[in-house]
Amino acid sequence: HLICYMPTLALSNSLCFQNMEDPQRQFPPIRTLGTIGWIASGILVGSSFFDQGAYQLIWPAFLGGENPPAEWSSIAVTSLTFEIGAYVSFALGVYSFSLPNTPPKLKGQKVSMGDVLGLRALALMKDRSFSIFIVCSLLLCIPLSFYFQSANGFLKEMGVANSEGVLTLGQFSEIFFLLLVPWFFRRLGVKRMLLIGMACWVLRYALFAQADAQTHALLYLGVLLHGICYDFFFVTGQLYVDKVAPDEVRSSAQGFIAFVTLGVGMFIGGILNGWWNGIQSAEGVMNWPMVWYFPAALAGVVMLVFALTFRGKES
Repeated sequence: HLICYMPTLALSNSLCFQNMEDPQRQFPPIRTLGTIGWIASGILVGSSFFDQGAYQLIWPAFLGGENPPAEWSSIAVTSLTFEIGAYVSFALGVYSFSLPNTPPKLKGQKVSMGDVLGLRALALMKDRSFSIFIVCSLLLCIPLSFYFQSANGFLKEMGVANSEGVLTLGQFSEIFFLLLVPWFFRRLGVKRMLLIGMACWVLRYALFAQADAQTHALLYLGVLLHGICYDFFFVTGQLYVDKVAPDEVRSSAQGFIAFVTLGVGMFIGGILNGWWNGIQSAEGVMNWPMVWYFPAALAGVVMLVFALTFRGKES
Protein backbone atom coordinates (compact mmCIF):
# COMPACT_ATOMS: atom_id res chain seq x y z
CA HIS A 1 0.00 0.00 0.00
CA LEU A 2 2.69 2.49 0.96
CA ILE A 3 4.74 1.69 -2.16
CA CYS A 4 1.76 2.95 -4.16
CA TYR A 5 0.67 5.73 -1.80
CA MET A 6 3.85 7.51 -0.68
CA PRO A 7 4.86 8.75 -4.17
CA THR A 8 1.51 10.54 -4.45
CA LEU A 9 2.53 12.94 -1.66
CA ALA A 10 5.27 14.48 -3.77
CA LEU A 11 3.20 14.08 -6.95
CA SER A 12 0.29 16.07 -5.53
CA ASN A 13 2.67 18.86 -4.45
CA SER A 14 4.22 18.95 -7.91
CA LEU A 15 0.77 19.02 -9.53
CA CYS A 16 -0.20 21.99 -7.36
CA PHE A 17 2.99 23.95 -7.98
CA GLN A 18 2.81 23.48 -11.77
CA ASN A 19 -0.77 24.79 -11.89
CA MET A 20 -0.20 27.82 -9.65
CA GLU A 21 1.01 31.25 -10.66
CA ASP A 22 2.32 32.07 -7.17
CA PRO A 23 2.93 28.86 -5.17
CA GLN A 24 4.25 30.71 -2.10
CA ARG A 25 0.92 32.47 -1.72
CA GLN A 26 -1.52 29.92 -3.19
CA PHE A 27 -0.20 26.57 -1.94
CA PRO A 28 -0.60 26.94 1.87
CA PRO A 29 -4.38 27.66 1.84
CA ILE A 30 -4.99 24.69 -0.47
CA ARG A 31 -2.72 22.51 1.66
CA THR A 32 -4.94 23.25 4.69
CA LEU A 33 -7.70 21.13 3.12
CA GLY A 34 -5.53 18.05 3.55
CA THR A 35 -5.07 18.95 7.20
CA ILE A 36 -8.83 19.31 7.64
CA GLY A 37 -9.22 15.79 6.27
CA TRP A 38 -6.60 14.56 8.75
CA ILE A 39 -8.50 16.20 11.61
CA ALA A 40 -11.79 14.68 10.48
CA SER A 41 -10.31 11.18 10.39
CA GLY A 42 -8.73 11.61 13.83
CA ILE A 43 -12.00 12.73 15.40
CA LEU A 44 -13.94 9.99 13.61
CA VAL A 45 -11.57 7.25 14.75
CA GLY A 46 -11.34 8.54 18.30
CA SER A 47 -15.08 9.07 18.79
CA SER A 48 -16.71 6.14 16.97
CA PHE A 49 -17.50 2.77 18.55
CA PHE A 50 -18.05 -0.67 17.11
CA ASP A 51 -19.59 -3.98 18.19
CA GLN A 52 -17.63 -6.65 16.37
CA GLY A 53 -20.10 -9.40 17.27
CA ALA A 54 -23.13 -7.70 15.71
CA TYR A 55 -21.03 -5.66 13.24
CA GLN A 56 -22.77 -2.44 14.30
CA LEU A 57 -21.27 1.02 14.31
CA ILE A 58 -22.14 4.05 16.45
CA TRP A 59 -20.97 7.35 15.02
CA PRO A 60 -19.76 10.24 17.22
CA ALA A 61 -22.45 12.12 19.13
CA PHE A 62 -21.89 15.26 17.05
CA LEU A 63 -22.89 13.22 13.98
CA GLY A 64 -26.10 12.00 15.59
CA GLY A 65 -24.66 8.96 17.36
CA GLU A 66 -25.60 7.62 20.77
CA ASN A 67 -23.55 6.74 23.82
CA PRO A 68 -22.22 3.21 23.20
CA PRO A 69 -22.55 0.28 25.61
CA ALA A 70 -19.51 -0.20 27.82
CA GLU A 71 -18.50 -3.44 26.09
CA TRP A 72 -18.24 -1.80 22.66
CA SER A 73 -14.76 -0.97 21.32
CA SER A 74 -13.41 2.23 19.84
CA ILE A 75 -12.90 1.66 16.13
CA ALA A 76 -9.30 2.76 16.73
CA VAL A 77 -8.55 -0.81 17.90
CA THR A 78 -10.49 -2.63 15.16
CA SER A 79 -9.87 -3.40 11.50
CA LEU A 80 -12.74 -1.07 10.57
CA THR A 81 -10.30 1.83 10.35
CA PHE A 82 -8.55 0.08 7.46
CA GLU A 83 -11.85 -0.67 5.73
CA ILE A 84 -12.90 2.98 5.91
CA GLY A 85 -9.45 4.00 4.66
CA ALA A 86 -9.76 1.60 1.72
CA TYR A 87 -13.15 2.98 0.67
CA VAL A 88 -11.99 6.59 0.90
CA SER A 89 -8.76 5.79 -0.96
CA PHE A 90 -10.75 4.24 -3.79
CA ALA A 91 -12.95 7.34 -4.00
CA LEU A 92 -9.86 9.56 -4.06
CA GLY A 93 -8.36 7.48 -6.86
CA VAL A 94 -11.49 7.89 -8.98
CA TYR A 95 -11.62 11.62 -8.24
CA SER A 96 -7.98 12.02 -9.31
CA PHE A 97 -9.00 11.45 -12.94
CA SER A 98 -10.67 14.87 -12.83
CA LEU A 99 -7.46 16.74 -11.92
CA PRO A 100 -5.93 19.17 -14.46
CA ASN A 101 -3.98 17.60 -17.30
CA THR A 102 -0.36 18.28 -16.33
CA PRO A 103 2.04 16.56 -18.75
CA PRO A 104 5.71 16.14 -17.77
CA LYS A 105 8.02 19.00 -18.71
CA LEU A 106 10.02 16.60 -20.90
CA LYS A 107 7.02 15.36 -22.88
CA GLY A 108 7.94 14.97 -26.53
CA GLN A 109 11.67 14.79 -25.78
CA LYS A 110 13.92 11.77 -25.56
CA VAL A 111 13.68 10.37 -22.04
CA SER A 112 16.46 8.34 -20.43
CA MET A 113 16.24 5.85 -17.58
CA GLY A 114 17.80 8.53 -15.37
CA ASP A 115 14.86 10.81 -16.15
CA VAL A 116 12.40 8.04 -15.26
CA LEU A 117 14.16 7.48 -11.92
CA GLY A 118 14.35 11.22 -11.23
CA LEU A 119 18.15 11.19 -11.15
CA ARG A 120 18.38 14.62 -12.78
CA ALA A 121 17.29 16.09 -9.46
CA LEU A 122 20.56 14.83 -7.98
CA ALA A 123 22.35 17.53 -9.97
CA LEU A 124 20.90 20.03 -7.50
CA MET A 125 23.19 18.52 -4.85
CA LYS A 126 26.06 20.40 -6.51
CA ASP A 127 24.61 23.52 -4.90
CA ARG A 128 26.09 23.76 -1.41
CA SER A 129 23.03 25.23 0.28
CA PHE A 130 20.67 22.72 -1.33
CA SER A 131 22.86 19.77 -0.34
CA ILE A 132 23.04 21.03 3.26
CA PHE A 133 19.27 21.42 3.28
CA ILE A 134 18.80 17.84 2.01
CA VAL A 135 21.25 16.29 4.48
CA CYS A 136 19.82 18.21 7.45
CA SER A 137 16.26 17.36 6.38
CA LEU A 138 17.15 13.67 6.27
CA LEU A 139 18.84 13.79 9.67
CA LEU A 140 16.01 15.77 11.28
CA CYS A 141 13.39 13.27 10.12
CA ILE A 142 15.14 10.58 12.17
CA PRO A 143 14.12 12.12 15.54
CA LEU A 144 10.84 13.38 14.04
CA SER A 145 9.63 9.82 13.58
CA PHE A 146 9.60 9.41 17.38
CA TYR A 147 6.57 11.70 17.58
CA PHE A 148 4.55 9.97 14.87
CA GLN A 149 5.24 6.51 16.32
CA SER A 150 5.21 7.09 20.08
CA ALA A 151 3.04 10.12 20.84
CA ASN A 152 -0.30 8.30 20.88
CA GLY A 153 0.89 5.57 23.24
CA PHE A 154 2.57 8.18 25.42
CA LEU A 155 -0.61 10.23 25.79
CA LYS A 156 -2.62 7.12 26.65
CA GLU A 157 -0.14 6.13 29.35
CA MET A 158 -0.27 9.66 30.77
CA GLY A 159 -4.02 9.23 31.21
CA VAL A 160 -5.17 11.48 28.35
CA ALA A 161 -8.68 10.47 27.28
CA ASN A 162 -9.38 10.10 23.54
CA SER A 163 -5.71 10.55 22.65
CA GLU A 164 -6.48 10.24 18.93
CA GLY A 165 -8.79 13.24 19.16
CA VAL A 166 -6.30 15.19 21.28
CA LEU A 167 -3.60 14.69 18.66
CA THR A 168 -5.85 16.41 16.10
CA LEU A 169 -5.31 19.63 18.08
CA GLY A 170 -1.93 19.66 16.39
CA GLN A 171 -3.63 19.72 13.01
CA PHE A 172 -5.83 22.64 14.09
CA SER A 173 -2.67 24.61 14.84
CA GLU A 174 -1.26 23.38 11.52
CA ILE A 175 -4.17 25.01 9.68
CA PHE A 176 -3.60 28.29 11.50
CA PHE A 177 0.11 28.44 10.72
CA LEU A 178 -0.32 27.16 7.16
CA LEU A 179 -2.38 30.23 6.39
CA LEU A 180 0.42 32.38 7.83
CA VAL A 181 3.25 30.66 5.94
CA PRO A 182 3.20 33.16 3.00
CA TRP A 183 3.43 36.07 5.45
CA PHE A 184 6.31 34.51 7.38
CA PHE A 185 8.03 33.38 4.17
CA ARG A 186 8.27 36.95 2.91
CA ARG A 187 9.50 38.37 6.23
CA LEU A 188 11.72 35.65 7.66
CA GLY A 189 13.09 33.83 4.63
CA VAL A 190 13.84 30.14 4.26
CA LYS A 191 16.64 29.74 6.79
CA ARG A 192 14.90 31.42 9.71
CA MET A 193 11.66 29.55 9.09
CA LEU A 194 13.43 26.19 8.93
CA LEU A 195 15.37 27.00 12.10
CA ILE A 196 12.18 27.95 13.95
CA GLY A 197 10.60 24.69 12.84
CA MET A 198 13.61 22.69 14.04
CA ALA A 199 13.71 24.56 17.35
CA CYS A 200 10.05 23.76 17.99
CA TRP A 201 10.73 20.04 17.53
CA VAL A 202 13.39 20.32 20.25
CA LEU A 203 10.97 22.25 22.48
CA ARG A 204 8.13 19.77 21.88
CA TYR A 205 10.25 16.80 22.94
CA ALA A 206 11.56 18.71 25.97
CA LEU A 207 7.97 19.43 27.04
CA PHE A 208 7.03 15.76 26.67
CA ALA A 209 10.09 14.75 28.69
CA GLN A 210 9.04 17.05 31.54
CA ALA A 211 5.37 16.05 31.49
CA ASP A 212 3.62 13.39 33.52
CA ALA A 213 0.07 12.34 34.38
CA GLN A 214 -0.33 15.44 36.59
CA THR A 215 0.94 17.99 34.05
CA HIS A 216 -1.33 17.56 31.05
CA ALA A 217 -0.84 21.22 30.14
CA LEU A 218 2.69 20.41 28.95
CA LEU A 219 1.32 17.57 26.85
CA TYR A 220 -1.28 19.77 25.20
CA LEU A 221 1.29 22.48 24.53
CA GLY A 222 3.61 19.94 22.93
CA VAL A 223 0.79 18.75 20.67
CA LEU A 224 -0.22 22.30 19.74
CA LEU A 225 3.33 23.05 18.59
CA HIS A 226 2.65 20.78 15.64
CA GLY A 227 1.60 23.71 13.47
CA ILE A 228 5.02 25.34 13.65
CA CYS A 229 6.90 22.02 13.75
CA TYR A 230 5.30 20.74 10.57
CA ASP A 231 4.59 23.87 8.53
CA PHE A 232 7.88 25.65 9.17
CA PHE A 233 9.86 22.53 8.29
CA PHE A 234 7.99 20.38 5.75
CA VAL A 235 5.90 23.00 3.93
CA THR A 236 8.70 25.58 3.92
CA GLY A 237 11.05 22.91 2.61
CA GLN A 238 8.66 22.04 -0.22
CA LEU A 239 8.37 25.71 -1.18
CA TYR A 240 12.15 26.10 -1.04
CA VAL A 241 12.65 23.12 -3.37
CA ASP A 242 10.09 24.52 -5.81
CA LYS A 243 11.90 27.85 -5.75
CA VAL A 244 15.44 26.61 -6.40
CA ALA A 245 14.76 23.71 -8.81
CA PRO A 246 14.74 24.41 -12.58
CA ASP A 247 11.40 23.90 -14.33
CA GLU A 248 12.37 20.62 -15.98
CA VAL A 249 13.31 18.90 -12.70
CA ARG A 250 10.85 20.40 -10.22
CA SER A 251 8.67 17.30 -10.09
CA SER A 252 11.72 15.09 -9.64
CA ALA A 253 13.03 17.44 -6.95
CA GLN A 254 9.76 17.18 -5.00
CA GLY A 255 9.97 13.40 -5.27
CA PHE A 256 13.59 13.52 -4.14
CA ILE A 257 12.89 15.52 -0.98
CA ALA A 258 9.92 13.28 -0.16
CA PHE A 259 12.10 10.18 -0.63
CA VAL A 260 14.84 11.62 1.59
CA THR A 261 12.55 12.78 4.41
CA LEU A 262 9.45 10.59 4.47
CA GLY A 263 11.34 7.63 3.05
CA VAL A 264 14.93 7.31 4.24
CA GLY A 265 14.74 9.60 7.28
CA MET A 266 11.52 8.19 8.69
CA PHE A 267 12.66 4.62 7.97
CA ILE A 268 15.89 5.05 9.92
CA GLY A 269 14.00 6.92 12.64
CA GLY A 270 11.43 4.14 12.95
CA ILE A 271 14.14 1.54 13.50
CA LEU A 272 15.96 3.79 15.96
CA ASN A 273 12.72 4.57 17.80
CA GLY A 274 11.92 0.88 18.25
CA TRP A 275 15.44 0.11 19.45
CA TRP A 276 15.50 3.05 21.89
CA ASN A 277 12.03 2.34 23.28
CA GLY A 278 13.08 -1.26 23.85
CA ILE A 279 16.04 -0.12 25.91
CA GLN A 280 13.92 2.31 27.92
CA SER A 281 11.32 -0.36 28.73
CA ALA A 282 13.77 -3.14 29.56
CA GLU A 283 12.46 -3.37 33.15
CA GLY A 284 8.80 -3.51 32.11
CA VAL A 285 8.08 0.21 32.65
CA MET A 286 8.66 2.79 29.93
CA ASN A 287 11.08 5.54 30.93
CA TRP A 288 9.25 8.25 29.01
CA PRO A 289 11.53 11.20 29.92
CA MET A 290 14.52 9.42 28.37
CA VAL A 291 12.41 8.39 25.38
CA TRP A 292 11.88 12.07 24.57
CA TYR A 293 15.21 13.57 25.65
CA PHE A 294 17.01 11.44 23.06
CA PRO A 295 15.19 12.82 19.95
CA ALA A 296 15.33 16.31 21.48
CA ALA A 297 19.12 16.07 21.58
CA LEU A 298 19.31 14.70 18.03
CA ALA A 299 17.07 17.47 16.68
CA GLY A 300 19.11 20.06 18.58
CA VAL A 301 22.36 18.90 16.98
CA VAL A 302 20.84 19.00 13.49
CA MET A 303 19.47 22.50 14.15
CA LEU A 304 22.91 23.73 15.24
CA VAL A 305 24.63 22.24 12.18
CA PHE A 306 22.03 23.78 9.86
CA ALA A 307 22.34 27.20 11.52
CA LEU A 308 26.12 27.21 11.08
CA THR A 309 26.33 25.87 7.53
CA PHE A 310 23.25 26.84 5.49
CA ARG A 311 23.73 29.97 3.39
CA GLY A 312 20.65 29.94 1.17
CA LYS A 313 19.41 33.15 -0.39
CA GLU A 314 16.81 34.78 1.82
CA SER A 315 14.64 36.12 -1.01
